[in-house]
Amino acid sequence: MTLPVTQDTLIVALVAIVIAGVGGLCWLGANRDGVTRLNACCMMFIYSPLQMIVEWCRSSRQAIRAWVREQIQGESPNQSNRHYIMWVFGALIYTVLTVIFLTCELGVLGQTFDSLGLEANLLTETSPGMLMAIATWTAAIAWGLFLFDVMGVTHLAPWMGNFKPFLRGVFIAICILGIMVAVTSQFLLGYYRTDIIVHEILPGAQVAQVREAPVAEGGDEIDAAIARLQESVVATAQSYVPQAWIPLVAFLCANAAVIGAGLVSFNGALPMLKWIILFCITAAAFLPLAVTGGVLSLILELVNRAHGILQTGLDMAIDQGQAILGLFGWQPKERQLENAPQAASAPEAAPAGEFETIASEPGPAPADKPESSQGEEFNYTVSSKGFDPMGVGA
Repeated sequence: MTLPVTQDTLIVALVAIVIAGVGGLCWLGANRDGVTRLNACCMMFIYSPLQMIVEWCRSSRQAIRAWVREQIQGESPNQSNRHYIMWVFGALIYTVLTVIFLTCELGVLGQTFDSLGLEANLLTETSPGMLMAIATWTAAIAWGLFLFDVMGVTHLAPWMGNFKPFLRGVFIAICILGIMVAVTSQFLLGYYRTDIIVHEILPGAQVAQVREAPVAEGGDEIDAAIARLQESVVATAQSYVPQAWIPLVAFLCANAAVIGAGLVSFNGALPMLKWIILFCITAAAFLPLAVTGGVLSLILELVNRAHGILQTGLDMAIDQGQAILGLFGWQPKERQLENAPQAASAPEAAPAGEFETIASEPGPAPADKPESSQGEEFNYTVSSKGFDPMGVGA
């Protein structure tokens, strides 16, 4: 059972609260420096670990960027000639060329083995002729890319810049030879196709037209001679055998061009694996650090604002306490120092310097640093390692 609250009890409680509030204001006004120092130390207890983590995240991101920069610069044979973006595109282009060459060659080999009685079901829906046509045409383009790259016209493969003058000349000769072999293969196949058209297809078409044309009764001997000539042409066309060495040499040249281009393009495609691994490692390490650093930076900003609000409230309460104490003749230290200027500097230098040493990281504190006046708001000093709890000295 609760006891009834009387009016006298309420009055006594209110008076006690007022006396406690006034006493608290007076205590704050009389101990302005200590209260301000205590508030700063409490905020530093929260701010300092967060700032250390933020600095660690920032230094880690800088270390990752420096490592990535070193990896990219390691591809450069000449530090004054950097084409990093072109190297990424070059690795991608060489990877595409390698895939084309490997697909065509494996498809043709698989169907060749299948025709020999060895089961090979790789790319069974495509014809060997189409695969060889794609590979031969791509080989001619690839050898042209290699030639321009080794001559310095393009910058798709940085490893070509490591060639010595002699090796560079040898590789240029190989590129020219590869272009000639690929083009020769296409010219031989074109000649072979044209030879068949001229000696087999066209005579057969002409004879078919003659046979379909109506023969007039009582034709003269000229028409009979033309008919005999056409029949001899047909006999010659039917007995014509194309030269077998032409397709043989053409396919050998095509294979040589495709295999050589495939080897070079595969070497150029290897850096693509490095770029992919480098991107994955960088993303896996950099993104968590960036997110953590961003979130903690936001928290630090909120803590800084909260400290400003709390310090403003304390300053208002301290001013009210000093005003109450002033009614009883009490004066703050700065006013006492104004009345006694000869002893102004020595008594006040020690507390400020002592707290600056506490607020900063361990290390020698500057002895000749000018002290701020007692009426101004306290500012933290920045240590040699950049410690600034409230962000004032940044």
